[in-house]
Amino acid sequence: MDFDAVHDPSDPAKKDVIFKLSIPIEEDFQPDLGEFCRLRRLGRFGDADKHFQQCLKHLTGVPYVLVQYCEMLLASGSYNSFRTVSYRYKYPSLVSEESVKDPCLDMLEGNFWLLDLLAKVPQPYFDGDIFEAIKRILGKLETESAMGSTEVHSVTQRVKEHYRKVFDWNKLYHRLLAENRIWDLRDLLVAGGSLFGSQFFSQCLNASTFPKALDQLYEDWIQPEYDESTALALLDLFTSILIDSPSSLQDDPKPRLLLEYSESLVESIQTHDPSNMKSRPFIQWIIAKSISEMGDIPERPDGLRLRDFSGTVIRPGRGIHLPVYIPAKPWDNPHWDMFSVRSSPQQRQSLHVALQAARYIGDYRLQAMCLKLLILHTQEPKVLMESLQSLQWEQGDNEGFLETCLSKYLAVSGENGTTREDLISDFKKIDNILPGNLTQILPVVYNSNSFCEPKASLLWARDVVKALLTDHAADEDEGNRFLQVNINFWNGRLTEYGSRLPHYLINHIRKEFRAEIPPQIKGPL
Repeated sequence: MDFDAVHDPSDPAKKDVIFKLSIPIEEDFQPDLGEFCRLRRLGRFGDADKHFQQCLKHLTGVPYVLVQYCEMLLASGSYNSFRTVSYRYKYPSLVSEESVKDPCLDMLEGNFWLLDLLAKVPQPYFDGDIFEAIKRILGKLETESAMGSTEVHSVTQRVKEHYRKVFDWNKLYHRLLAENRIWDLRDLLVAGGSLFGSQFFSQCLNASTFPKALDQLYEDWIQPEYDESTALALLDLFTSILIDSPSSLQDDPKPRLLLEYSESLVESIQTHDPSNMKSRPFIQWIIAKSISEMGDIPERPDGLRLRDFSGTVIRPGRGIHLPVYIPAKPWDNPHWDMFSVRSSPQQRQSLHVALQAARYIGDYRLQAMCLKLLILHTQEPKVLMESLQSLQWEQGDNEGFLETCLSKYLAVSGENGTTREDLISDFKKIDNILPGNLTQILPVVYNSNSFCEPKASLLWARDVVKALLTDHAADEDEGNRFLQVNINFWNGRLTEYGSRLPHYLINHIRKEFRAEIPPQIKGPL
């Protein structure tokens, strides 16, 4: 510290030198932010938002605080609320795709940018820029001496954006273990497991098999004394993985192992802290358990099976989805009973309990999961589908709303069912808010060939089903007329997204619709 003073030793009255310091005092918001993050981790989004508005709202100008709030909104499925958050004034460069090529890209700026990416789709021409930013930021994180939760979130967001071999995952695992950061580990393993499967577990824990990795994880983190954070984080980790791949719960031994570990955690939580039964990890356990107990779809009285129809089912991505069927002929609709499962009253009651708990904590994502499972458990899905659509519409889940519209086509029937007029009205509703080229608004996914693509399958399903709703062809001749009338329109639409369709759907379109498909786009990697 430098200061100027004059001292006269001949004057006894001036033998002291006095100076004043003015030191700014900064508010310590970490305790309030820590409580907010704890509530967010538990999935108690209503309480988290209330706490933020009371204690942290005045700090929204602090990017580190605001990014936590944005993550909470996306985690809860509140897309409309996320889109209203004004953070771009802090980072004007976010309005331009050129920002990702900036070598000085700030870590928080990159986090905001990737959150924005998860809420909407970027234009196809800057896919390569995304991957360049991912590679550069992962390289920067490799040399970070201090890695906090924000940095770990950056890693996990970039894992979701698809990168595998640029990072020493085992080194990061031991770093998180030494610092007792179980929730950050949960983020990492969920993101990596979603993308790379169970081998990511083995890679992180340097284990030869998945069961050994799971044993090591338990041995490293579970202590003799109950710890709320560890129990809930591990339960959240295991159930997130289970829900991410619901189709494997029936016959894959790995999910069965996760279920067994989850059951011991559930018992511990019920014994030591029953209040946490109303938390996201616990509700996810009810959902995962329900999926594991789902029976097979019964045979129809007429003996028909799905393979007897000429249409195709859209292969869903990860997570829980409603079936979307694209008929190849106007009369070729297998209807809802080809997809609904039979369940006991106890199974349905468990899902209703989970739904009420998800509503209580304000978790819109879990509400949607519960409604989808309840829909799959009923032969009369109209009311539940309308409830799901209402939730998706209110929260701005455009992709989910479109998927539910398409699934409702299977439930089109006479009295007490969805009518064609109902579905036409639904499509008009979504057409009013979506641009003509839907690739601009649907989220992106990553396929097994390691490149970024919009969910073009839903776009094709939408164009076909909309045409089918206004056509009443009943025989082969009328079916050929239907194809001839619509083929030019479909060819035009396929120029927008056809190059991003999966191979199985391209083959089906060429065979059944005789449409022209543009060459597939090569990915940047």
